[in-house]
Amino acid sequence: MKLNEQQRIKLNLIFKPQQMDYLEIVLQGYFNENNRKHLHKYFYRKFKEAEKEYFEADEFFSGCLIVIESWEKYLQDKVFERKNELYLMLDSAKNSSLKYNDLQGKTIKQKRLETIEYCEQELSDISKNNFTVHLHSLTNGRIAYNMHHNEVLSIKLAIQKAFQKIENINSEQGLLPQQVKDNESKTNELEKCIHLINYWTNEDETVIKTILNTETELINNYLNPFSKELNIHLLAKETLDSKKDLIKYYVFEFWELQGFYNKYNELLFTGSLYNYSPKKYEYKDKTGKKRKLNEFENYVVNSHILFDMLFNEIQLCCIKYKIAFYEICDELNFSTKYFDSGITLAFEEMSKKALPPQQINKSEPELIKNELSENINKYFGFFNGNCPRKHKQILKNEDFNKLIQWTNYYFENEFKVPEISEPINVVNTNKTFVQLAFKYLFKKLHKASPYPQLYLTFTKEPLALIHRTKKATLKR
Repeated sequence: MKLNEQQRIKLNLIFKPQQMDYLEIVLQGYFNENNRKHLHKYFYRKFKEAEKEYFEADEFFSGCLIVIESWEKYLQDKVFERKNELYLMLDSAKNSSLKYNDLQGKTIKQKRLETIEYCEQELSDISKNNFTVHLHSLTNGRIAYNMHHNEVLSIKLAIQKAFQKIENINSEQGLLPQQVKDNESKTNELEKCIHLINYWTNEDETVIKTILNTETELINNYLNPFSKELNIHLLAKETLDSKKDLIKYYVFEFWELQGFYNKYNELLFTGSLYNYSPKKYEYKDKTGKKRKLNEFENYVVNSHILFDMLFNEIQLCCIKYKIAFYEICDELNFSTKYFDSGITLAFEEMSKKALPPQQINKSEPELIKNELSENINKYFGFFNGNCPRKHKQILKNEDFNKLIQWTNYYFENEFKVPEISEPINVVNTNKTFVQLAFKYLFKKLHKASPYPQLYLTFTKEPLALIHRTKKATLKR
């Protein structure tokens, strides 16, 4: 028998419990190890239980989020308290009213300047990440634990993900079977990519073999579908805030990979890596000692390459919709050191029609004047200016001239790589600038897909970057 709205309301009043212990639900979710591994699924299950007690989805998930919001408020209050202390100390140091019990061998003026510098620095750096939630006091002794901001965020995102799943299911009511099928697993490509690169948590041996497949297969089977899925979801979001929330969700899904790549920090971010086959690497440490990587180490390197490419796609979407990518990373406490985070800045530089006057070198080398060289110079012109990050000229004049000549030769001779006896050894810029310059040039001069086989070779050989530049990070 189908109930009408009045009958449903009466049943709610009769059978619905007066209160739901949302705090207990959240605590059981996070502090039970198995629940924590599948936290969004846990909240989904708890809602299905609550639904039997006539709780609506927005009511249930709002209750869970209120718990989290109280913890976030606790952290924000701590930030305000500390800022107030610092401003009082700063004012006292500036107006010379601050007293010191021990000058530590310094003059009173030196100590005050030291205090001013200390306060200003901490005020610029302070955030919720500097404090922890004292759960023993906030839960009336239910649990003794100091929770970090990133942990609070992980719970919040799990609740939001479970709520989104319910909304997706509800929105599919009344759709045709094929439409429902098309809407299922809305982040299927995201999950597929994370499973491939996250051996850290899934310990699936098959991903090691899969990631060592050819670059073309990884791009076609993982990167391109991921990019398409993300762009479709962003198009479906009507407001900027909803687009931002989607980007937050995508970024946070990669959270655990930070620990994975931190464990292999020395391999990935110190020394040098060289291909001796398309997917196998040799590592040279700071002392110059070389060794070939084993299979799992090659998996780590290649998974990080794909990770970097996926984050490039996320950043490009942020540029497209004017979403502040760095602010999202800061809010999620997601470190940008594990991927190339300079793509936003690089894109802005690539998009400029001309260099700012202060960056134009007066002794710019003379170039062959033809349509091809004009296109090349348009996309490579910034190499002859100053890097906006390092504030140094990116290429010496003679090296810039070499680059233009090599590139002219490459396109004029049907993508044949020129002989390079003296490669360019010093490039004062982030690798992303180099990669995007070649990428956009190819989009302009070679619109057919796929790009020539030697595309990746050429993009590596002319600029023998002193920092690590892997072929696989340059997409076809």
